[in-house]
This record gives sequence, C-alpha cells and structure tokens, in this order.
Amino acid sequence: MSHVADALYKVRELRLGQRVYPITTYFAAPDNSCKVIVPGLVPGMPSSTLVDELLTPGTQILQARMMGQINVALVTFEGLKVPRYVRFYGAELRWYPHRPRQLVCKICHRLGHWADLCPTPHVLICATCGTDNPAPSHPCTLHCRSCDGSHPTSDPNCPRHARQTPNKAWVRKALKKEQRELQPPSTSTASKDMATTGHSQVSTQGTLRARSKSRSRSRRKSQARSKSRSRSRGASMRPPEKRPPDQTAPPSQQPYKKALLTNASSKVAQASTETQRISAQKTSTQAPREVSRAADLPQLVIAHTSLSTPSPLTNSSSAPDPLVEIARLRRDMEARCERLQKQMDALVADMGTSMQAALD
Repeated sequence: MSHVADALYKVRELRLGQRVYPITTYFAAPDNSCKVIVPGLVPGMPSSTLVDELLTPGTQILQARMMGQINVALVTFEGLKVPRYVRFYGAELRWYPHRPRQLVCKICHRLGHWADLCPTPHVLICATCGTDNPAPSHPCTLHCRSCDGSHPTSDPNCPRHARQTPNKAWVRKALKKEQRELQPPSTSTASKDMATTGHSQVSTQGTLRARSKSRSRSRRKSQARSKSRSRSRGASMRPPEKRPPDQTAPPSQQPYKKALLTNASSKVAQASTETQRISAQKTSTQAPREVSRAADLPQLVIAHTSLSTPSPLTNSSSAPDPLVEIARLRRDMEARCERLQKQMDALVADMGTSMQAALD
C-alpha cells in the first residue's frame, strides 16, 4: 500500500473530460497528532521547505502545508503536546490551535474545498437562496443547499459546517490497542503468563494449607483451654493433698517463702539464745564458804560444789523441760514451712502447665 500512497501523493492534476483541474495532495494525519496554524508566511511555499525549515525543540513535525493561497500554514505535530513557539529561518513565530471545521467554498457554496480550488469557478450560485446563475433582481428566500434549512448557505452556524473535535482519551486508547495488535506474542510473555498462573495456583494451595493448619491449631487451643478450665475447677473443688517431703527439690525463690523461712529461723535462734542463758545461770551459782580449824590457825576453805538451785521461771516437779518444748516447736515450724513450700511449688507447677497448654 505504500507505493500506491506515494503514487497518489505525486498527482498534481486531474483530467475530467476536456478540462484539467490542478489538485494538491497530502497525507492524512495520524491519530496521535495535533494540528496548529502558523500565520505570517509567504503564500505558495512548498511543503518540503516548511518541514525542513520549521524547528521545534523536542517535537517532530509530521506534515506542513500552506492553506490555499493565503499566508497561513497548517502544521501537524507528533503527539498531543507541542511547544508554544516555532522557529522558521531563525525567526520565532507564534502558533494557534487549529479548530477543525468544514471547508466551504464561497463560489459554489459546497463543502470540502476553498474558493481558490473550486472545480466550477464559472458557475455562480446565490448565497441566500442557492439558485444557480441567478438574475440580478430575482426573489430570494432563505434556503441552505447543504442542509435544506431556512438559513443562508454561507451561514457558519449551519449544522453541516460543524465538525466534531477528536476525543483525546479515545485516541490514546485506540493507539494502545493498535500497538498491542501489531506486536506479536513472544515466548517470554507466554512463559511469564504460565509462571504467573503456576504461582497463583501455588499461592492458592498454600493459602488453603495455611487455613487448614490455622483451623487445626485453633481447635487444639480450644481443647487445651477447655481441659485447663476443667482442671482448675476440679482442683478448686477437691481439698489439697498432702505430699511426702522431697529432699531433692530446690527451695523456691519466691519473696513470701523467704519471709517465712527468715521468721522461723529468727524464732529458733531466739529460743537457743534463751536456753544458753538459763544454763549459764545454773552453772554459775557459787557454794557457801566453810571454816575449818586445823592446828591452831583458822583456814578458809571454799568448797567447789555446785548446788542445784531451782530456776524461778520453771518448776521441776510440774512443768516440762523448756529445751524439749523449744525443740518440738522448732520441728513443728520446720515441717509446716516445708509443707507450705511444697504446696506452693505444686500450685506454681500446675499454673505453668495450664498456661503452656493454653498457648499450645
């Protein structure tokens, strides 16, 4: 199709019957382009000169042509954004947006061409009623030759003269679709699609497995919680059992246990101190002095005999021995402290077991 387009682009005249009509051909603008008009140029300048001499930084000029025999050029840029100024032979020219509209000939009042390119320049048509070759004093009634409306043919508000502006969003979407259709599917894309599909399947299976594991874990946790609750209820209902003393169990390091042991040891130390003081009082009692006469001189002889004087605090005939009582109290306190320690250790162990089961 490119050689056909090149051949049509080189056509400069058409022969219809015995007449030859000059024509101007140009390529249609693509969808991803925009058109501007640049005034102030020399009429009749060729398109090749315009394309070569018009410069825009960062933007490519696709087409450029003069609009008929006037000094305005129609320039087509690539893309939907263009700079504000263009340079032509070093001069900076301001462009204006091209608002597309239908071409209306002022000679034949038909659409699609200007008056300088009218194929029937010798035929005169009335602009008011649309009559061909009208007389100078003919009656005119408003009639449009384009839409048959009640307005002049040259009215710019005629619905046939208006052209719909292109939708830029639709143009971008159409360009992307065309690029996707032109690009052939590669093997890398297919492999990526297969990898994505396999990854999605693996992720779905992993999600299902994770959900089943989480459900089994939640069931185990609920069962462990119910077991711990039943254990705690049964322990609260039955009385505490007496366990045999365990000599290998290390003493707990709880603060209240330390306080109990400290109080018991202090009481035992006080009792032993009191016992030592009473025994010292018994042994330190002195015997009375005795006088003996031998030869003619009197001599003082001290008899080192210990008299058993009953203590005023105790009565040997009726009260028991205080040392025995103190020893018995000491043993009772140690046994009671040991039982309390074992009970506390058992409670702490039960609580740790129930908490571990609840966490599992």
